[in-house]
Amino acid sequence: MQQQFGPSRAFSVMVPTDWSVGKGENFSANAPNDGPSLGGTAYRIERRPPLSEFSNAPYQGMEKMGVLP
Repeated sequence: MQQQFGPSRAFSVMVPTDWSVGKGENFSANAPNDGPSLGGTAYRIERRPPLSEFSNAPYQGMEKMGVLP
């Protein structure tokens, strides 16, 4: 097993040593031969909004587009 860290070392996960790990801002770890994969994203923000405001942010943009009822 190997420990792999996400962006900015915000989280880590243990994966088998034969899994390939992506590089860049988003975390990804993939098993060989089209096996399972893991992915994750971490956000760093200076302001600390309430969790409900942060989690609803994508939907606020969609409401303006008329996608959601």
